[in-house]
Amino acid sequence: MKRVAVVICNYNKKEDVLACIQAVLDSDYANFDIYVVDNGSTDGSVAAIEKQYGEKLHLLAHKENLGGTGGFNSGLDLVKEKDYAYVMCLDNDAMVTPTAISAMVAFLESHEAVGMVGAKVYHRQYPDYVQQMGICFSFAQFGAETLYADVLDGPDIPETVYCDAVAACAVMLPMQVLRQVGGMPRDTFLYWDDMEWGYKVKQAGYQVAVTGSAKVYHTMSANTPKKDTFSIYYLWRNRVHFYLKYTKEAEWDAMCQAMLQTVFREMYMAMYQEAHNVSKTIQIAFFDGIMNVMGKANPEKILPYDGNKMKEKWKQVLQKSKTIAVEDSIQMGLAGLLQEQMPQVQIVEKAEGVPVWKSCADIMQVSSYKDGEIYVDVDGNLLCNAEDWQGVSNYTYSLVVFVYMHQELLHYRRKIS
Repeated sequence: MKRVAVVICNYNKKEDVLACIQAVLDSDYANFDIYVVDNGSTDGSVAAIEKQYGEKLHLLAHKENLGGTGGFNSGLDLVKEKDYAYVMCLDNDAMVTPTAISAMVAFLESHEAVGMVGAKVYHRQYPDYVQQMGICFSFAQFGAETLYADVLDGPDIPETVYCDAVAACAVMLPMQVLRQVGGMPRDTFLYWDDMEWGYKVKQAGYQVAVTGSAKVYHTMSANTPKKDTFSIYYLWRNRVHFYLKYTKEAEWDAMCQAMLQTVFREMYMAMYQEAHNVSKTIQIAFFDGIMNVMGKANPEKILPYDGNKMKEKWKQVLQKSKTIAVEDSIQMGLAGLLQEQMPQVQIVEKAEGVPVWKSCADIMQVSSYKDGEIYVDVDGNLLCNAEDWQGVSNYTYSLVVFVYMHQELLHYRRKIS
């Protein structure tokens, strides 16, 4: 029996999964078996894997998409009763370097207190930049910090990072930890499954770490254009569910306040941007997370994506101006940004009838508005007319009402859980 079982989960990424398998086979460490779980792909992945790699791996082909959670768990269930020492999970679009697997094995062999180790993950598109080195939770703030995200690689990044969770795109566990803790939480379907998994390992008394000696290159799927609100639904529902499930009593009230403020902010901003399907999806996900409605979502909860309306608003506003004035109070390089967007614009001093573009950190914090002003915040949101101002001026009061209306619902959820 080999020492390591490598589990790769694939869904409709034929070229990526073939490259992923080849990178594993090209490793300087050969003491492993590969298990590929295909989640009902329709792009010919299964036939391509069988043709190219045949007897070099074990292939489990599902007829339907079980999500990343279900796919990985199928592989984990298959290998956990076998006599492997370690199990490794890899996303289909993750590329291990030749020494990555051996480095992770060596790290676990020399760190007995560690129950889960992740690789140092780089952006495949920008290989000099780190994508992540672990995740830490802030329960009172309803937050999760991705450590060293989008940081240029260099000597200031530590070789070993201890954290609360690591991304499942490249993670390894001792087999006895998998048997004790179990696989990924089965009710998530997709997203936050690896984060909860890492936290469960830590709750079981083990350390969770990332070793910089194991390097992996990973495609950031969140940057791909969205066709629907699929990812938005699962990210929000599973995040809400996680914090309701794991927040301790001492931080409960602070977490509830932070959760309600964060959820309201995202829904309100989506409405302001006329992304109504995005706002509806967040609302559905929020209530499903509270009421423990988990697993694969009903199709009607996933809506066409409509989150690009602010770009159109920029175009419409820019087309109206040939001469503008600029007040860049927060030094965000507003003048340069505007000239990049419309090279023909002439920037002048403030004068009667000349639109004034003003920078701000957050348009929802603008305290007053006059006709002819155009506010732009660091996220690119615009406030440029009386209708916009009505939405901005109503924000704070609407937030207070939303928190007041829903805080008892969160307390009720805690009582019944």
